[in-house]
Amino acid sequence: LVLVGPLTFVPTLWEAFIAPNIDALRTLTWPLMAVINAAQFISVCHRGDWRIRLVSFVWVLVCLAIFLATLLR
Repeated sequence: LVLVGPLTFVPTLWEAFIAPNIDALRTLTWPLMAVINAAQFISVCHRGDWRIRLVSFVWVLVCLAIFLATLLR
């Protein structure tokens, strides 16, 4: 389940870029989630297998993309 976790966020990412009104996504959740995911990614890099590292990296990318969408729109 951990390996497919980022795929569950694809609809949210899609909505963040194409929705006419994304005010519901403008919360402090996204920048904080990006910081937490980055810290978790660094932790996993020290002790984790390649699959968990890959998923962590994808999570960071997804969260940063949503955060950028809320800033730019």
